[in-house]
Amino acid sequence: MTVPAGEVRASLQFSKQLRTPGEVNKWEPYCQMVVNTIDKQDKEIPAIDFRITRVVRDQEPFTRIKNSKRTMIASASDDLSFLSSSAITTWLIKTYLYLESDQYPDIYRLVCGQAWDSYLSRRMYMEEFNDAVGTYISILPAESK
Repeated sequence: MTVPAGEVRASLQFSKQLRTPGEVNKWEPYCQMVVNTIDKQDKEIPAIDFRITRVVRDQEPFTRIKNSKRTMIASASDDLSFLSSSAITTWLIKTYLYLESDQYPDIYRLVCGQAWDSYLSRRMYMEEFNDAVGTYISILPAESK
């Protein structure tokens, strides 16, 4: 997998690597391998085992419309509340897998997600993850090694 020069992410979607992170269609399942440092040249992420040290689930408001009129308001709960001029709020539902490796210490995390209308929003299924990453990434339980 290759991180393009000047970027920190290698993007995967539809079982292939995309040339730039900007090519990601966030309405379809995608994953991005993130490194810690930006390089002036393309950077290869080796095909090695990485340990998952932490998993974080997140969601954020999502719109393709520039100059969106969504505004965050105060909330008494742990969830953020947003005002929107549209009837439907769209969410980018993401899962962050924080990674580490003794062989490749520059690795940071794997981010996978998809945008959803609020009434349909859910986490990515394993089948969708596999469709997004193809043969580039496999997740194995620790005991299977």
